[in-house]
Amino acid sequence: MPDERLIYTDTPSFLQGTFHWMQRGYQYAHPPDIDLLSAEALSSPDPWIVVAAVLERVKRGDFGSVPLLRKWAVIYNADPTLVAACVNLIAHAGSSSDLDWLATEMLDQTGWAQVRLVRAAQSSGQLFLVPFMVEARNLLERQADRDMVEMYLRGLLDPLDEPALYADDCSNAEYEKLVLARVDALVRQYGTDRIALLGGEPIDIWKMVAAMQAVLTQHREPGKWLDWGNFLYWREPFETYTGVDCSRFYDSKGSFMPLNAAAALEKYAAREPRVEFEPGQRYFFGHRVPS
Repeated sequence: MPDERLIYTDTPSFLQGTFHWMQRGYQYAHPPDIDLLSAEALSSPDPWIVVAAVLERVKRGDFGSVPLLRKWAVIYNADPTLVAACVNLIAHAGSSSDLDWLATEMLDQTGWAQVRLVRAAQSSGQLFLVPFMVEARNLLERQADRDMVEMYLRGLLDPLDEPALYADDCSNAEYEKLVLARVDALVRQYGTDRIALLGGEPIDIWKMVAAMQAVLTQHREPGKWLDWGNFLYWREPFETYTGVDCSRFYDSKGSFMPLNAAAALEKYAAREPRVEFEPGQRYFFGHRVPS
C-alpha cells in the first residue's frame, strides 16, 4: 500500500499565501531570505526553493527553467499547493513543448490529478488544449470531477455572463461534439487554435481592465448588488500578464475588497508609458511568453 502522507509540506515563510489566487498570487509574503537567481536555488533539493527560483526568473522574462517544474507537477502525495504552483507556472510561462507535456499528462493521470491539470490548461487559455480537456473529462469516473472540468471548459470557451456548454443529459460523444463545434467556430473566427482565450475571446488586458473598472463603478451605485465571481477569472490573468500586485484584492479571509481593487486598477491604467499587449498572446509580468 503506498504511503499517503503528504510530502514537501514545509513551505518557506516568504511563500506563505503565494500561489493562492484569493491571497498573494505570484507575490511573496516578504523578501526571500535567499538569492533566488543563484544556481544553487535552481538546483536546490527543496522543490519550494526551485519553484520560487523559476518564478523569479520568469518574472524577469527568462523562461528556460520552466521545464524543471514537471518533476513535481504530478507527484500524487506532494503538498497540493506545490503541485498547483508547478502546473500553473507551466501553464502561464511554459513554451509549446511544456504545453504539449501538459496535454499528454492530462490523459495519463487519473482522478483529482487529472482535474488539476485541466484547470491548468484553462489557466493557459490555449484553445488547442480543449480537445485534450474534453477527452480527460470523458475519462473521469466521478461526476463531481466531470462537473469541474465542464466548468473550466465554460470559463475558457463561453462568455462569462452567458455560459452555454452544459452537458446535462448528453452522452460523452454528444458533449464532445458540442464542445468541439464551439472550438471549430472559434478557430474559424480567429484563424488559429494557438491563441489564449478567456470567456470565448482572446485575452485582451486593456479590455479586461476596462471591464473590471466598469463593474467596480457599478458597485458604487446605491442599492446595486454585484457578483464578484468574475474577479476570480480576471485576477489571475491580469496579475500574470502585468505583474501588478493584486494581493490586496482580497482580505485575509478571502473576501473581495472592491475599493482596493479599484485603486490598483486606477494606478495601473494611469502608468506611462502604457504597456501594450497583443490580444490572444501569453505574457508573464509584461514579458511575452515564447511559443
